[in-house]
Amino acid sequence: VFVAILALVVNVLIHIQNDINFKKQIEQSKENFVNTKKLLVKNEVDKVFENIVLQREDIENKLKDNIKTKVYTAYEIVENLYENYKHLGDKKALKIIKDALRNIRFNEGRGYYFIDGVSGVKHLQPINPKIEGGNYLEYRDSKGYQFVKTISNTIKNRTERFDEYYWPKPGDPTKSFKKISFYKTFAPLDIAIGAGEYLDDFTKNLQELLLYDYI
Repeated sequence: VFVAILALVVNVLIHIQNDINFKKQIEQSKENFVNTKKLLVKNEVDKVFENIVLQREDIENKLKDNIKTKVYTAYEIVENLYENYKHLGDKKALKIIKDALRNIRFNEGRGYYFIDGVSGVKHLQPINPKIEGGNYLEYRDSKGYQFVKTISNTIKNRTERFDEYYWPKPGDPTKSFKKISFYKTFAPLDIAIGAGEYLDDFTKNLQELLLYDYI
């Protein structure tokens, strides 16, 4: 009887120990699986981050190429319209040009064209038409930079250039954000056709595209 009871107890203990060991193995397997997944995710995130770091230096160049191309496209439109309507006089020709460019959007709706005159007058500002016709030659951005004077000098010199300044985003007039713009002079009307892009928006969009490539 004693031996039988002892054997039963030993079998029960062995069963309990096996059950404990089995549960430990399951937990260990789960932990190993989770750690492996974490490592894979970390490696993928590290790859994306490294790519973003590598691309960061080139972001502004990509942005500049983007907006310069847009402005050159608009310039061709302006040239053709002016040739077709210059016989109506500069004032009417400018209005036709403004109407043609006003509703054009690009870069997922963030981008638009603006037109400034050599005297500092804002001829076209689609996202804030209330300021059209006003003279902003002495305007300073949030950092004190008078970029309208730079536009005016660009027109006087019959040149084109990139510029950086701070400007509010549509729907958020209380804050100013760094914007990179490109101006090109259209000499017959003493105006500059320009376009710009907010650096943070362009950077975010580029990062999302890079991340999408890895998903």
